[in-house]
Amino acid sequence: MRNESTVKWGSAGLLACAVIASLLLVTVTVADDSEAVGSTIFDNWSEYEVTAPGEVSLTKISGTLTTMKIPETISDGTNDYTVTAIASEAGLKNALIQTVTVPSTVKSIGDRAFMNCNRLFTVELSDGLQSIGAQAFYGCKYLSDLNLQDATALTSIGDEAFYDCRSIKTLTLPSSLTSLGTNVFDGCKKLSDIHSESSAFINLTVDEKNVGLMSSGSTVLYAVWSGGPKEITIPATVTTYRCSMSGVNFEKVTMTGNGSPVSVGLSNSLVTPSSALSSELSGSQFTLYLKRLTSDIPGAIKNTAGAYDVYQFTPTLPEGKSGEYQIWLLSNNKYYTPYEISESGEKTQLEYSYEDGYYKFTVGGAAYLSLMSENKSLIPNAQEIGIALIIVGTVIAVLMALVNHRRYGA
Repeated sequence: MRNESTVKWGSAGLLACAVIASLLLVTVTVADDSEAVGSTIFDNWSEYEVTAPGEVSLTKISGTLTTMKIPETISDGTNDYTVTAIASEAGLKNALIQTVTVPSTVKSIGDRAFMNCNRLFTVELSDGLQSIGAQAFYGCKYLSDLNLQDATALTSIGDEAFYDCRSIKTLTLPSSLTSLGTNVFDGCKKLSDIHSESSAFINLTVDEKNVGLMSSGSTVLYAVWSGGPKEITIPATVTTYRCSMSGVNFEKVTMTGNGSPVSVGLSNSLVTPSSALSSELSGSQFTLYLKRLTSDIPGAIKNTAGAYDVYQFTPTLPEGKSGEYQIWLLSNNKYYTPYEISESGEKTQLEYSYEDGYYKFTVGGAAYLSLMSENKSLIPNAQEIGIALIIVGTVIAVLMALVNHRRYGA
């Protein structure tokens, strides 16, 4: 009996030792993992930083990768880590990357993560993503394939996240989204629709066509796009503009007068009420109208403008309100001069500057405007045409001289 009892206690002792050893082993592993926080792991031409026990953030995409399928886990040779985030500026100005696939383990994409990736075409998001940081895809002008609707846990998109993504045409916001930053979709020149599955956002509609995105209470305007109706009215309920109106191309826009001075894109040009006028118009509805006229030009004005383009600018303000407007008329011809033409046909030269393809000047109210050459010719681009003809004539003369030289000798 004594020997049997000894065997039993011996077995129990061995079992207890085994359990204690296992616990010690686990404790040692966790301690080593904690000590790794802040260290860098290299994997597939990319760098990851250990941010917490068992977790890493993608911090740099380098090498010659054109396709980046971010893994769910990586290893340092001893421990495995889950990829839970894409850090700020991880792919900033990467000139090679074309496709990025984000796994469901990633919860956040940091600020400027893929800013100015000029060859990025496709981004595949997953259902674990919760936030997209400010300017995350800023300036990705060829990004056209973006599946926001599949990021079903996404709750927030930061300021200017998709600013100047010129190739995006349509987007669907997931039902989980509750927060949008400022100027998120500004500069998306091909954008023709944003459909929202989220109850936090609704569309601004004109003639049954979506032309903008607002908060569910119609108090905040997040985006406006053009390509359909030429005239729109921003609801009087809008008190906050979180988008620029400069990237659109309407002919007539009615606004609420809330917020800071707003530049409005009209007929491929920009109109901005002065700061003083904007202050006067605060909270008041007003209309800006700028249209390039064709067959409906009044006779006296047409006689003065001749073959040059004529624009009609007409602001409609509340009674007793008046002020100045800065107008930028788009033109690639830098030899023009902007004029204001009265209804009787008299023209007045405007003080102006020419920058970035725009003639910039100020008017005090309704006016007919034209960009004309200062010489007597009414042929647009006459100066460039004359220079081109001289160059062509010179080239022909030289060629003829060479042909004659070959044919008849010196």
